[in-house]
Amino acid sequence: MTSFANGQPAFAKRLPKEIARTERGLAIAGTCITLYEVMDYIKAQYPPKFIGGILKISDEQLNAALLYIEANSAEIEKEHKLILKKLQEGNSE
Repeated sequence: MTSFANGQPAFAKRLPKEIARTERGLAIAGTCITLYEVMDYIKAQYPPKFIGGILKISDEQLNAALLYIEANSAEIEKEHKLILKKLQEGNSE
């Protein structure tokens, strides 16, 4: 599912209510915490309780983020790389 429509990946159309699309990319709804931040903690092998405490989010928010990341990790990684590339290109102009 890597086809893009209107500049957004196809998987982005099925967001659960706890996940939102923002100008910074996919985020936990009602927060400025991106799923990419959560993924960084996961990759660093921090335990979920620690991640929730550091980010000051509820267990429900954290669980929703973890489930969404688990189900869509490849697509989220691709999108994150695109966002970082656009930021880098914007900073080099």
